[in-house]
Amino acid sequence: MKDLFHRFLRSKHTWPLLVGLVFRTAFFCWNEGEIGEQPIGRWAAYDPDQWEYIGSVESYLSGTGWVPDHRMPGYGVIYLMFRLVFNVAWARDLLTLTQMIVAVLATYVFARAICTSASRPQWFWPIYAALLFASYSALSDIVLVNESFTTSALMLHWATYVRFRTTGRMSWLITSGAMIGLAIFLRPIYGPILLLVPLLELLRTDHRYLRRVGFAFVFALPFIVADSIWVIRNNRHYGGFHPLTNHGMWNQHYAKTTLFAAIELLSTYGGHGYFWEPTSDIRWFGYLPDAGGGTPNAIPGVAPPPDYAYTSVCTEDSLVAFANAMRYARFGKVPKAVEDSIAADLLAKAHRWREVYKRERPFNYHVLSRLRLLKHETINSGTEVLFKRPYSELNKLELAYKVVQSGIYWWALVIGGSASLVFLWRWRSGTLPALLGLMSIYCVVACPWITRAAEIRYMIPVFPLLFGASLWLSLEVLERIRKRRPSSS
Repeated sequence: MKDLFHRFLRSKHTWPLLVGLVFRTAFFCWNEGEIGEQPIGRWAAYDPDQWEYIGSVESYLSGTGWVPDHRMPGYGVIYLMFRLVFNVAWARDLLTLTQMIVAVLATYVFARAICTSASRPQWFWPIYAALLFASYSALSDIVLVNESFTTSALMLHWATYVRFRTTGRMSWLITSGAMIGLAIFLRPIYGPILLLVPLLELLRTDHRYLRRVGFAFVFALPFIVADSIWVIRNNRHYGGFHPLTNHGMWNQHYAKTTLFAAIELLSTYGGHGYFWEPTSDIRWFGYLPDAGGGTPNAIPGVAPPPDYAYTSVCTEDSLVAFANAMRYARFGKVPKAVEDSIAADLLAKAHRWREVYKRERPFNYHVLSRLRLLKHETINSGTEVLFKRPYSELNKLELAYKVVQSGIYWWALVIGGSASLVFLWRWRSGTLPALLGLMSIYCVVACPWITRAAEIRYMIPVFPLLFGASLWLSLEVLERIRKRRPSSS
């Protein structure tokens, strides 16, 4: 044991990991204190969506089945492993603690992988320290939803593939496939990333074709096995072939609400549909009982629908009627059956109007609307949930910290986005950075472009990828500048 302890202390991994754990634990404790007392555990923070992730497990353990059964079970299965051993409060607290520990491990491995790919071991501490200091993704470690594990899985997927490319060991390739498989079981929107490594392996020229096919298959095998079990289970419960979600893209109850109908209409032209934002477009559409469309009261920061929202059937009068109907369903104290009927009618209208919009404003629908949604997802301070207290209650040090973290977010978004494009452009000379760049670009645009959804939390899993790419390119540029400077005599 003594020899094992000395070997542990001498390991090159020990001290960086301990530094990361100490730093992130301090941030974790501060975040828990900032959020305040929670009803669901000692430090696990409540999230309105957590019932879709951990509620299924509690339902299963109580004998009423896996309900709700909308999302893929990645997060639920992880939580179940804790619940089989601990009570509810302990399971939730230990799960958040595990999220933090895994995040530190992923950050460490990701920073080392960047240095390995760039053949610059001296970059490790600047990159690692910067990734640890950035708060945007770390804030999710304390919350019982899937962002933290998804973020770690994406980083570990790329980093372990780097290890495979540099060592040739199949165990790293399998691990890389398992990590992206986990990310998909947490968030199926990342499914297309599963295709990237097999494509890269098939394009390699340093192995025979059958060997490349074997590598591609081995990489995909963890997901194939897990998803096969999931498909068989879904077929038994619901019939048909359901490789991802088994009730469509959205929660089946939420998809029958007036709010969903309004979001479907807004996403047609790129309006901001998330009601918790004070200036979101949906607030005009009957979200408030006495302000917005169809009332004489304006909402500060919320304008009526813009000119590009209208078509021959979607007129100003029809949108006012839509808002009035939504307001009546929400605040008119109508029976549930009447509310559901109004919601179904509004959803049908939104979908009919969308088809007309496609024909009459095709460029707006296919391109500009998605760019507007992308703006809603990405353009923010990066620190909206950093403090739970209002701006006026923050001291000077807290304000400075908030400004610095906002700067880091924008640095990652702008420089990291540019670096991703540069790495992709140079793919022939650098496969690994190109993979990182392509993953980053896809993760940013996937939700606005594919699902027409745009929340700022969708940036959480991709943030470390962007930030890592930005640091990589920045350090590369700094080295080139130094080399060009004339040496002093």
